[in-house]
Order: sequence, then structure tokens, then C-alpha cells
Amino acid sequence: IFKVAFSSIFFIDYISFFKFVWCRDVSKCWTCRLYQQLQRKYLKYFYLFLFLTAYSVFGQSDIRFTNYAIADGLSQSFVTTVIEDQQHSIWVGTQEGLNQFNGQNFQVYNRENSKGLASSYITSSAKSKNGLLWFGSANGLVSFNPVTEKFKTHFLNNRGALFIEHLVIDHQDKLWLLAQGNQLYCFDVKKNKF
Repeated sequence: IFKVAFSSIFFIDYISFFKFVWCRDVSKCWTCRLYQQLQRKYLKYFYLFLFLTAYSVFGQSDIRFTNYAIADGLSQSFVTTVIEDQQHSIWVGTQEGLNQFNGQNFQVYNRENSKGLASSYITSSAKSKNGLLWFGSANGLVSFNPVTEKFKTHFLNNRGALFIEHLVIDHQDKLWLLAQGNQLYCFDVKKNKF
């Protein structure tokens, strides 16, 4: 690649040198016309080629991936959702609980060890503007306050369990929940009610 690039540069520079040193009538000189044609037709492709080559050579970064498994502290290997909180912890939802990863260790939260978490099966996640984390679960909507470090499960008008499949937050801080059976619900984060 570099051999072709340098030989092309040399050829174009040779013609331009010849044009300015030896040529007296530029309009009649065949080398000058050749140089102008090359310059118009191929020089833009040549510069594009140089740019793309430099970008591909120097634009690469050293990206490394690390896999975490149950042996590393993850509650289950089947991950259903991932979200980052304002303290830069990663929250990983699984069918057997929430896993908070601080960059080195996992802290596992499930219904047996966490008050306010009604279900260990976490399906989806979102973050509101005030920093609260919201999780869809097999037994309702769960909020986590990172300041108080407490969970709270929100039930739909005391009608029982609500299996939430998907959870999305809009620009007005309203949560849109898609429950099992294609039922759509809206939860107002500011008013704290459905």
C-alpha cells in the first residue's frame, strides 16, 4: 500500500517539477496536460485513500472485554437488563436478582435479602432524571433510591402482581410499562402513582 502511495506521489511531483522547469507553453505541453488530468481525476481519490489509510492505522484503540460469570459473583448467567447509575455502578438484572457491580465486586439483591424487592426476576430497567433507578419485575415495578439505598415495589392500584416485560421512560419522566398480555400502563414518577 505504501509503495503505491509513495510511487504515485513521486510521479506527480516529477511531472510538476518538469512542468515548471522545462515547459514554456503550458497549453501545448503534453506533460502539463497529463498533470492537469491526473490532478483533476485522481488526486482527490489519492487523498481520500491516504486519509482512510491513516484513519484505519492510527484510529484503532486498544479495547478489552472481560467476561463475568457466576464464579465472579453474578447471581445468574442469563442477563435480562443492564443500566448504569449516577455513581457509575453497573446494575445487572437477571432471573435471580439484581447485581450491582462497582468495577471489582458484585453485590446481589434479591427478594430474600432485600426489603422492598418483591421479585428476584428482573426484566427491564430505566433511570429517571432525579437519579432513581426503575426496574420491571415479575411482580411489579421496583424503584431503587441510590441515596437511601432502599428498594420499593409499586403495585397497580393494589390489584396484585404485574409482570412487566418492558420499561421505558419518556422526556416528562413518565414510565411506560408493557405488561404481560400486551397491556400498557403509565406510571408518573413525580406523583409516584399509576
